[in-house]
Amino acid sequence: DEIEGDITCPAFTNPPTQNFLKVNDKLMLDTRFFDEIFKAKLLSSIQGFDEQCDGLLIHSENFQALNLIQNRYREQVKCVYIDPPYNTNASEILYKNELKHSSWLSLIQNRIELTLPILSNSGILEVAIDNVELHKLEGVLKQTCGEENHVTTIAIMNNPKGRDQEHIAESHDYTLLYA
Repeated sequence: DEIEGDITCPAFTNPPTQNFLKVNDKLMLDTRFFDEIFKAKLLSSIQGFDEQCDGLLIHSENFQALNLIQNRYREQVKCVYIDPPYNTNASEILYKNELKHSSWLSLIQNRIELTLPILSNSGILEVAIDNVELHKLEGVLKQTCGEENHVTTIAIMNNPKGRDQEHIAESHDYTLLYA
């Protein structure tokens, strides 16, 4: 029999051996399986954590998270992706949907205004949306980011059968990109 893979690497076992972990030092660690005390010890045991981390994950409501990172990440972020509530019942995601258009627009504009100061000069803002609020979102983005900074709008096929079977069965969402 022919052996596939790197035979110099120790094989995975459950639990993994220390040698396996040393050789595979880039494995992902899902901390949701650990209690808060262990998570705190793990993070505090890493010397220079911020300097070694090449990404940032904030578990928060986005308005508070954007406020939190304003000073630390001003003009440093390369890409911001926003997937707001679409303001429809088309998604099973637990969002507060079916807001009045004015309330939805205020929610979106507040977050976009907080996003712009953290974007680098070459940064990209990407916002996902469906047809219900597309044109209102375009207006907010043009007003906030400047029409000249619109890169493109991409239609994304997400449901070939379509959502609304009574009238026109829309089958795509959009992503708007601003630089």
